[in-house]
Amino acid sequence: MSNTGENNICSKIAGSIVKSGLAAVVVLSASACTMVHRDSFTEATSGHRDVRVYDSSVQLAEASIEGGDYNTALHIYRRLAKDHPDDSELNKALANTLLAAGALDEAEQTYRLVAERNRDSIEAMVGLGRVYLAMSDGQNSIKAFNEALKIDPTSYVARNGLAVALDHLGKHNDAQKIYRKLLITRPSDLMIKSNLGLSLALSQRFHKAISILTNVVTDPTAPAEARHNLALAYGLAGRTEVATELEQISGSQSDVRGNMQYYELMRSGLK
Repeated sequence: MSNTGENNICSKIAGSIVKSGLAAVVVLSASACTMVHRDSFTEATSGHRDVRVYDSSVQLAEASIEGGDYNTALHIYRRLAKDHPDDSELNKALANTLLAAGALDEAEQTYRLVAERNRDSIEAMVGLGRVYLAMSDGQNSIKAFNEALKIDPTSYVARNGLAVALDHLGKHNDAQKIYRKLLITRPSDLMIKSNLGLSLALSQRFHKAISILTNVVTDPTAPAEARHNLALAYGLAGRTEVATELEQISGSQSDVRGNMQYYELMRSGLK
């Protein structure tokens, strides 16, 4: 397959993270929404704050996120951030929630604000990397994850993110080298295994991809995305009946039809 065709396919996969909710995508091994801890607030931001009201507001935002109500969480975080603009933990929580809600431009701005105020914030750079992935901007995503690795060369989250970005640019061999190195030190990490399996499927190594992903989905703690990645691997391999059965386990009929059409589109691009 040509690089152009592969990049187009990977761009569609990246865009689907936010736009369509399609779960058969390369995913990152970290929660989208970090919580704001009570002991993270500095004296500079707590001096004029009713701590009890602040804490109860944060708890409500966190509970809203757990319930999938991002609008309520964003309303709370935006209001708190306006009153306490120097609270980096709060701004990171706001940025994470914006990303999870698909408000990518505002998420980018907020992560950048955190990074400017704290040059050593690996969370801000990882967040930017995720934002650019969701924007289908693989090059800037790679830059952001590399900046994160300059801050902490041992960060597996940043290294996994770098591999994801390479996959989105069609550089599957480079991505797979990173996944395999990560698995040396994290041999039980199901998310990284799922990412590796999807990367192998995208590079048309279907038998190996299906073997790895089948192993992942048999684990009761497997990430939800793993089953969709396995369905995608079967779909790209032309085994549509198995792919359909896997999608029907967790998706509605309309979702299944949409995903199968998407897999067929991707399969045609691999030829």
